[in-house]
This record gives sequence, structure tokens and C-alpha cells, in this order.
Amino acid sequence: MRIYGLLAIFFIILGSSPLSGSAQILDDIPFEDIPRPGGADEIRRIVDQAIREHHERMDRLRAERKGWFDRQAIAGHTIEVVPDGATLLQKRLESIRSAQKSIYLSTFIFDSDETGLQIAKALCLKAKQGVDVRILVDSFGSKKFYNGYADRMRNCGAGILLFNPPAWGLNVIAYVIHEKILVIDGETVHLGGNGMQNSYHHVQPAHKFFHDIDVKIQGPVACWFHKKFIETYRESRMWDSPPDVLGSGGRSEQYEDFLFGDRSYEDCDEKTFGDAKVVPVYGNPLFSKKRPLFETYVDAFLASEGEIKLYSPYFVPHDGFLAALLWARKNNIKVTIMTNSIESNDEGTGVLVAMVYRIGKLVKAGVDIRLWKGPYTLHRKAGIYDGKWAYVGSDNLDSRGHKYSSESVAFSNDRNFVERINQEYDTDLQNTMPITRDYMRRILETQSSFKRWMIEKILVDFF
Repeated sequence: MRIYGLLAIFFIILGSSPLSGSAQILDDIPFEDIPRPGGADEIRRIVDQAIREHHERMDRLRAERKGWFDRQAIAGHTIEVVPDGATLLQKRLESIRSAQKSIYLSTFIFDSDETGLQIAKALCLKAKQGVDVRILVDSFGSKKFYNGYADRMRNCGAGILLFNPPAWGLNVIAYVIHEKILVIDGETVHLGGNGMQNSYHHVQPAHKFFHDIDVKIQGPVACWFHKKFIETYRESRMWDSPPDVLGSGGRSEQYEDFLFGDRSYEDCDEKTFGDAKVVPVYGNPLFSKKRPLFETYVDAFLASEGEIKLYSPYFVPHDGFLAALLWARKNNIKVTIMTNSIESNDEGTGVLVAMVYRIGKLVKAGVDIRLWKGPYTLHRKAGIYDGKWAYVGSDNLDSRGHKYSSESVAFSNDRNFVERINQEYDTDLQNTMPITRDYMRRILETQSSFKRWMIEKILVDFF
């Protein structure tokens, strides 16, 4: 993960960051990179102009879309918050073992350590029993597992596909599967920020433990995510399997089915399990120009009046999200954002420098940015809006998640769910500290002279 931190510094110096998005979200809320020509004064002028334009559009949309967020919710769910990795491992294994028809799993990290292999063995057993098991893993985060165990999973009867391997081309190298979705029979879905690895499930040996959170949802949105998985799996399969299989791919249809599973998929019905309402969100930028995550966050902002609390492990907001946060402050909405300190961050100094480079206006506007002290890495992706809505998902609230990564998120206004996420947030808040100039200076003292000089040049306004 440290490679992203190094890239952050490199691209900031060049003046165009890969952590900035460049796509159209809503017709009324553009989500473009702000160009970075000229010096600091020109940059400030362009940023200020873009923020004013965002604010004018959001002011108009607030009246036009009144009640819109509530109307997107789907009824009929139960929601269980799973706040620790050890419990999550057991919940995942229980759900896998209960499957009767299908298990669809997509994840950024699927490791070949103890917990990863526990999950793999459980999937293998269900595939041997005739359950339709499909696994979609990222070519960067799950390379070791795929290289060592893909054929073993296929020999069990499971289909497994590597998302965006080098063979797909350098033009798409930045895109990743970052979602963490486990869908059972189209009736149960696990989602959140936890990968399939010892680090997430708090099992030794592990390079580091993560402080994360997941949810288990039963109800119609499980079928919704089931169908989204199939769409992504089919699209990925087409990229890996040219239509003229024998002519250009060199593989027979039978071998294709061995690799990826049968070309038909299990269907699902939208079954009701409880009373909770859920707004499901899924985006895959490689296959769609739509940006549903940012659009949904905007709707949540527009529906808020008092307070917004957000987790963002690697907080480097793109211009659209930056403007939305400033709009919230302009409307006297209290905003708190919890992110990693240099002590807890697993991506090194670069991400923190990139964050500080982007948040100056937020700090001046009164956004309270809190740094997690550790010892675990804060990896929670969640938020609470006015104490009425909350969400859990895989999105870090940065441009990677909105431009290059597939992500899954679920909002709900279920009272018990919102109260639980709010309780988790307030508890975690006790283990944070504010970001200050003195803190940044202390970080600089630990760096080499060249890196210290480079960071000071980037953050000249902050210092």
C-alpha cells in the first residue's frame, strides 16, 4: 500500500494528482479535476471559482431534491454490525456454510494466509456440493493467492477471475476491484472494508492489524448486489475472453468454463427479512462512466441539516467532495472527519502530505479533522448524517475510490444501526488528536533532509 503514498508526493510535485477525479457525476454537479497551471495564486483562483460553482448548484439542488434520499431507500431488511475482525471471520464462514445455491465473492485482498485459506476451503467444499461459487479478486491485492490457489479452486468447481491483470493493457492499469462483497444465495450480503487476510481478522502472523467494520444485511439489497456482481463478473470475463475464443483467445469454451465457471448464473428473488430500509450503492469506473458513490454522498449532504461524521482512512478529497464539505460548513453543518495519523497510517508519509495539501480550506472553514492514534491502522469506511442515516462500505472518500476503484456501500436509517455506528464513531473519537502545524513539524523532523525540503515546498501554505 505504500506505493500510493509515494505516488501522491510525486504527482503533487508534478502538479496533477492521480488522487483527483475527472468524470461527470450529476448533470448539475461536475466532478472534474481543477487544472493546475501557473503559480499558487492562479491555483487558488481556479479552486475558489470551482467551489463557488459547486455551491450554487448544490443550493439549487437542495430545494429540487428535497426528500430524494429517503425515497431511494428499499425496505425489508435486517442489518447486523460486525465491528471486529475475529467475529467477522466466523460470520463469513457461517454464511458460506449455509449457502444452498450461490456464493459470489469479490475482494481487493484475498491472501494465502491462515484466514484466507480457511475461507478458500469453505468455498471449495460448497463448490464440490454443487453451489455456484464465483470469485473475483484484484490482480494487485490478491496476486499471491491467485497464483498459488486459483487452479485448486477451479478443481473444486469454483470459477475464479483475476480483475485487471497486466494482459488487459497499460491503459487501464490504475483500475482495481476494491469492493468487499460476499453474497449468499442472493439473500445475505456482507460488505465493508475488511479483506480476506489475517490482518483484518486479527490473527497472527500479520504485518499489521486493521481497525475496520463490516455489516451483514439480509433482504432485497442482497439480491441487488448479487446482480451487480454478475454484471461485473460478466464484463470482466469478456475482457479476459475475446468473443472469438478459438481465433484470438486460444481457449476452448470448455476450458473457459473450467476457468471462470458456467456461463449461466443463479438468479435471486428479493426476499423480505425485516423492517430496515437500505440504500445500496455500487460503482465500477472501468465499466461505467457513472459515479453513483459521489452522487449518493451529495444526496446525503443535501438531506443533512445539523452534523456529519465521516471515517476516511486515506483522506485526500477530490475537488467535488472538497466543495461539498465546504458547502456543508457554509450551511452551518458541523463536520468531523476521522483519518489516520502518520503513526497509524500503513501507506507512509506521502498520503498524509497529500491530505494536508488538499485540506487547507476545510480546516479554515471549521471542518474538524481528527488523527487516529493507533496502534491499529484505522480502516473503517463509514459515516453518520444528522444521526438519521449511516453507511458502511469500502470507499475511502478519495479520488481512487471514485475514479479508479470498484466500491460497495450501504446506507440505512434503521434506528439501531445508526445508533450503533454513531456509538462506534464516538468511541473511536476518544483515540484521536487534532492535526496541527506542530504535529506536521514533528513529522518533518523524522524525514531525510531532501524529503523534508520537498514536503515543505509542497505544504508552503500550511507552514
